[in-house]
Amino acid sequence: MRSNNGLKLFQTNNLVFAYGERVVLNRVSLSVERGEMIGIVGPNGSGKTTLLKILSAILTGKGEVKLSGRDIRTYKRRELSRLFAVVPQEPQVNFPYTVAEIVLMGRASHHNPLAFEGEMDLEAARKSMELTETWSLADRYLHELQTIDPVRAESLQQEHSRSIAAKQQK
Repeated sequence: MRSNNGLKLFQTNNLVFAYGERVVLNRVSLSVERGEMIGIVGPNGSGKTTLLKILSAILTGKGEVKLSGRDIRTYKRRELSRLFAVVPQEPQVNFPYTVAEIVLMGRASHHNPLAFEGEMDLEAARKSMELTETWSLADRYLHELQTIDPVRAESLQQEHSRSIAAKQQK
């Protein structure tokens, strides 16, 4: 699928980033289409987190980074947070939040900072969790969930791909 304006939803072209003299991203080019799920894998120190920080405009690299065809640096913070968010694999959560509460935090930019979530926010969170097949985890506390080893993660990804392919054939 394509985003509404016919462009890739997310795209980088020849992205380069270095910490001092140490280059961690060297000519990275990728594109993500609307509805597509991707994984960023690699050894420690290979630039995965740096790439996510650039994609969420926390860091700025050299090269092209576009969201819906528009340079990522032209977005205002609030506008960008409505379109793109990153949840770390091992978040530092010091409070007993459920998975659903963490997902709802992603809706904060859609209402007044002192307001509570409304029906639209709850519905958007539910739909997102159903789409990512995480609705069954909604009431689980985030600190109770453990990360899985890479072999299990690959197995789950393959299972997920087969499931999506089967759904598309119906």
